Amino acid sequence: MLAVHGARPVQDRAGFWRKTDADQREFYVFPEVFVKDIARGYDSEWLAKLLVQRGWVQPDRAGKTARLARLPTIGVKRVYRFLPTVLSTTEPMEVDDGDLTDARKSAE
Repeated sequence: MLAVHGARPVQDRAGFWRKTDADQREFYVFPEVFVKDIARGYDSEWLAKLLVQRGWVQPDRAGKTARLARLPTIGVKRVYRFLPTVLSTTEPMEVDDGDLTDARKSAE
C-alpha cells in the first residue's frame, strides 16, 4: 500500500512512496515533478531512459519509462517508479558522460 500520512492535504506533493516486502521504499514520482525538478537542466526523456538502464526506474510492460499506478486519494495516474536501488547503490559506477553536454543543450 502506498503511504498517505495524516488527513490534511499535502502542499506541493511530488508523489508517493511504498514500503516493499524487504522493508525498503519505492517512490512514485509525478511526471511534472520529474521534468521540472529531477531532470532540471537535462533532457527528461534521455534521463528517464538512463535511469531505466541503470535499474533505478522500472518501466511499464511496454517499455515506457513512466507507468500507470493506482495512487491513494488520486486514483490511476502515470508516474515514474523509482526502485529502492536508487538509494542503495554504494559502488561507484562508470558513467559515459559523452552525451551529457548534448542532453543539457537539448533541454535548453
